[in-house]
Amino acid sequence: MALSLSRFKIIRKWKELLPCIKESVLKVFPDAELYIIGSVARGNYDSSSDFDLLVVIKEDLDRGKRIDALVKIFENFEKCGEPRFPLEIHFVKKGEEKKYEERVKI
Repeated sequence: MALSLSRFKIIRKWKELLPCIKESVLKVFPDAELYIIGSVARGNYDSSSDFDLLVVIKEDLDRGKRIDALVKIFENFEKCGEPRFPLEIHFVKKGEEKKYEERVKI
């Protein structure tokens, strides 16, 4: 129970961390469009939720480029001061974001 409560307190900080999350991604992909998706976008997140971020970019990323990009983004995000924040990043090519009906642009 303590772990769930602790995680819930962390996920509730998403609005406070949003500027740093956005900056962390835009340092790697300056032209990216960013959307919140999943339970946070729907407003029904709980202690088992993570923060799903949809990153819309112009190009497809192969596995190696995706891993390199994630490493750079998370290195930037570490500076936000909340290393346990459950951030999940999803990359899609421009136009594919329409598949995600419940999305909030940031």
